[in-house]
Order: sequence, then structure tokens, then C-alpha cells
Amino acid sequence: MLLQNFQDSILELRRRVILSILFFISTFFIVLFFNKILIENGLNFVVKAIQNKQEIRIFTQNISSAFIFRMKITLYLSFAISLPYFLFQLYSFISLGLFKKERKVLFYTSTIGIIFGYFGFIISILYLVPLCISFFLSMQFNQDVISQFIELNSLLSLIFNIGTCGFIIFQTPIIVFLLLMYNFLQLKSFSKFRLYSIPVYLTISGIITPPDVLSQVICTIIMLGLTEIGFVCFLLYNAMIKNKNDYSKQNIVYQQQDFVEIKKNKKVKYKNDYKSKKILDDFFYFKSLKQKKNKKNNKFRNKY
Repeated sequence: MLLQNFQDSILELRRRVILSILFFISTFFIVLFFNKILIENGLNFVVKAIQNKQEIRIFTQNISSAFIFRMKITLYLSFAISLPYFLFQLYSFISLGLFKKERKVLFYTSTIGIIFGYFGFIISILYLVPLCISFFLSMQFNQDVISQFIELNSLLSLIFNIGTCGFIIFQTPIIVFLLLMYNFLQLKSFSKFRLYSIPVYLTISGIITPPDVLSQVICTIIMLGLTEIGFVCFLLYNAMIKNKNDYSKQNIVYQQQDFVEIKKNKKVKYKNDYKSKKILDDFFYFKSLKQKKNKKNNKFRNKY
């Protein structure tokens, strides 16, 4: 029996992996068909955002750089589009062995995590990438001496790394919520957690942002705000669970009272039924006695 269940689980996992691969391949070819438009618009946006401050040019180092760049962009976009489907297949497989409450928590946290992650990725690209490129270009030599160029694949690596950092950072509310929910972090010690998290967030901001105070402070404030969002979500969840438990307890009390009343009514009804039955039985009993007496009297009269 155990071996059969294990084999069924492996077959189910295999089926979901095949579906995920097919979805990724189909998404890859769709993105590949539109990648020229996407790449040109994306590069124009980045260049315009940077050229407001400095004049730059993008170049390719090798003859195959453009092809490699297109393939990388297609892979990254295909993975970003396919990620929700991958997580859905993983959730569908794992949820078979989870309780109802655990399934709900996993579903909502993964859904909100994906939304927050994409939002963080977009914010990082729109805000941090131009800042980082402008900072690095500001450290270059004078344009009269050395022209400023950006290699295409290095630009893609910078965008991908900063976007990935933004995706991870915006998972902070989910992490805080799960830590509070499973008692890895207590509500009483959350004020200490806030205090200790500030230097950690400043360090992370110093890594992913240009080394200027304003960018680091803004990034740290964003991460602290995300922490507070996770804390508020946990308080709302806790209040909702408490209200639900109180409502269920109240329902149990009402059900018990209704049961007692029904039991009393049944007892009263049983007593009334018993009395009416006894009256009927007595009536029929006396009636039968009277009939017997009449029969005897008739027999006696007939005899004499």
C-alpha cells in the first residue's frame, strides 16, 4: 500500500513537471516572436532614463553578443511569465498532503509573494537601475579623454541582478508574517526585531544601491515599511481568527442551549403522550370490562 502511494506520487510529480516544461517552452517561443519589440523598447527606456543625466552609447563586444543577449532576454522573460504557473503546479502537488488551514496559508502567501515580487522587480528596474548606471558613469574619466560606452551583456547582468534583489526584498512582508504565525518571532519581541533590523536593512541597501546616503535611506525606509506591512497583516489575521473562534464558541453555546430545550420539549411531549396513552388505555380497559359484564348479564337472562 505504501509503495503504491509512493508510485502514485512520483507519477503525479512527473505529470506536473512535464506540464510545467511544456508551458515554459510555449512561453519561450511566444516571447521569442515578440522579443525584438520588447528589447528595443526596453533599451530605449533605459537609455532615455540615463541620458537625462549623461550621454552614453551601448555597444556589443563580440559578433555573437546580440544573439546571446536576445536569448538571455527571452529566457528571463519566459521564466518570469512561467513562474506563477510553476508555483501553481507545486502548490497543487504539495496541497494533497496538507491540512485545510495549511493549504490556505500556502495559497495566499505564495500569491501575495508573487505580486509583491513582481512589483519589487519593476520598482527596482525603474528606480535603482538608472541610479546605479548614473553613479558608475559619474566615476568614469572625462568624456573628452575617454568616451563612455556600456557593454550590452553587462547592462543586462546589472538589470537582472538589481531586479532579483528587488524581488527578494519585497518578500519581507511574507517572511515577517510567517515568522510571527509559526512563533519563530514573538509579538512581545517585535520591537526589538525592529531595532535590530535597521542596521541589517542599511547593509542590504548599501549593497544593492549606489553609495549615496539618499538612495540607502530610501531603500531602508521601503524595507522597514514592508516589515510593518507584514506585521499589520499578521495582526489582522490574528484578529480574524480570534473572531472566528469566538463566533464558533458562541454557536456551540447556542447549539447546547437548543439541545437542552429540545430535550426538555421531548420530555414534556413524552409525558403528555404517556398521559394521553394511559387515559386511552384506561378507557378501553373499562369499556372491555363493561362489555364482558354485559355479555354475562345477557347470558344469564337468556338462561332464565
